[in-house]
Order: sequence, then C-alpha cells, then structure tokens
Amino acid sequence: MGPIGNLPEDIPTYPNLTKLTLCGTCLEDTQIKILEKLPKLLTLCLGDGAFGADSGKLVCSRKGFPSLEVLYLNGLSELSYWRVFEGAMPSLCRLYIENWLTLVEVPDGLQYVSTLKEITIKLMPDTFCSRLQEGGKDFYKIQHVPSVLFESIVAEQWDEAVRKRMQLAEKRRIAVSLYVHKAAPQFIDAVVGN
Repeated sequence: MGPIGNLPEDIPTYPNLTKLTLCGTCLEDTQIKILEKLPKLLTLCLGDGAFGADSGKLVCSRKGFPSLEVLYLNGLSELSYWRVFEGAMPSLCRLYIENWLTLVEVPDGLQYVSTLKEITIKLMPDTFCSRLQEGGKDFYKIQHVPSVLFESIVAEQWDEAVRKRMQLAEKRRIAVSLYVHKAAPQFIDAVVGN
C-alpha cells in the first residue's frame, strides 16, 4: 500500500475482514481506534511506515480487538510508545515484535492478556530483551506467557540500525509531504471546478 493517512470510514462494517496488513500507509496514530473495532479481525500485521512520522504512540483500548489472535509489529520506527489497557485483545494468542528499534519496553497491560501463549521478539536491542528476561524490570509483564523467544541484535549493531531506520523514516516523511503537496492543488482544482 501507499500513504493514505486515514482508513475508509466504513471499514468496521466489512463483515469478512479477518486478516489485515498495513505497511507504508502513514496512518495517523488515532486510526488504531478504527482497527480495534473490527469484530472478526484475527490477524493484524503492522509494518514499517504503517503510521505517519508525526505519530508517536500505539494505544490498544479496553475491549479493543475482541477477536484478534495474532499481532505482528515490525519496524514501527515512527512509534516510540505502546500502551495496552486492561481488557484489550482478550483473544490474543501470539505476539511478534520485530525490529521496532524505538520501542523501549513492552507495555504495561500486557500482563492482563491471559490468552497470550507465545511471544517472539526478534532483532530488538539487548537492552530491550534484558528487561523481559527473568529478573528483568519488565519480566512481570510476560511471566504468564508459556513461550517467549528472543533473537536480539548486539549493541554494536544497534546504533547503525537506529541510524538506518531514522533515515528511512525521514525519507518517508519527505515523500508523503511531496505527495500531499502535489495532490492537494489537483484536489482543490477538482472540487472548485465542480
């Protein structure tokens, strides 16, 4: 997909939407409120550029994502904060966090997702992973999960990975801004011309 900013307003009425992948869509972070109302959504993949550069947080509300079983979060450098309210994602079984280099910690509230059976954490910095290991600061958030798999990156790779991720985010922000700048006059001309 490409930059869209906002989801279609009628997306919650799509009766058979069970899987959704969003990459490069540059959504506003508030659009998650629409996604979490999808009644039959089982699998959600949020990839690089799913949210716009001005986004900052991912919030999963109470009773949000009622049927979601699998959540992939990959390369969300535009987001640095994730919050999960108690009662969110009551059916979640598998969680994948990969290459989300700006995420400092898993969210408070994850400990309330009692259905969670597997967490895979891949290509995350050692500092992030060490917080989740037994004795770590955030271990209490995931101690109820039977299977937690780690594949971390070493500290030397961290700075380079962050630099590349930030360059990519900046390129995307510039591309979206150019797209909007070029499309807006055409849209205004079309509306005024009618």
